[in-house]
Amino acid sequence: VGELEASGAFTSSGISQGSVKQVDDTTSSTSEEASKDGLPDNLRVLFVDDDMLLRKLFIRAVKKVAPTWDLYEAASGEAAMHIVEERTPETLDDGESDDAFDIIFMDMYMASTEKQMHGTETVRAMRSKGVTSIIFGLSANDLEGQFLACGANGFILKPMPCKQAELKAELLKVVAATQRKH
Repeated sequence: VGELEASGAFTSSGISQGSVKQVDDTTSSTSEEASKDGLPDNLRVLFVDDDMLLRKLFIRAVKKVAPTWDLYEAASGEAAMHIVEERTPETLDDGESDDAFDIIFMDMYMASTEKQMHGTETVRAMRSKGVTSIIFGLSANDLEGQFLACGANGFILKPMPCKQAELKAELLKVVAATQRKH
């Protein structure tokens, strides 16, 4: 990790356990390039995982295939709940959406010295508060049934693909779920 950070592949953002951050990372890709490949422009995406390195890898990889997406990250279910509750339709500037995010990726296990909500608990809490965003559970274990039972729309087995073509294919599947919603 230190080698990767020294090479500039990853940057430290000072995110502490349970914090939330909007990521503003520009790339050389254009909106036109993303659109022609089938990924829509301007989606709001929240990635929830306790592992800072995985959050950074996800953000960097997604920005390369979907440069117009607004990407946010949270280090815990509690932090994700906070940002979802804070970003109500009244505080959003698009005037259309009922939800703070179009897509939420939710890890299952978030380690901490303090008790943390599991991903399924967070999904259940979001649904009970009326959040209708597309939510995909994430885990290195096959927990699809548990995520679907608590209200998630889908499940992705970790690790997420790193190659652009594979990641784009995975994101197209997720976007298809958002289009079925509307």
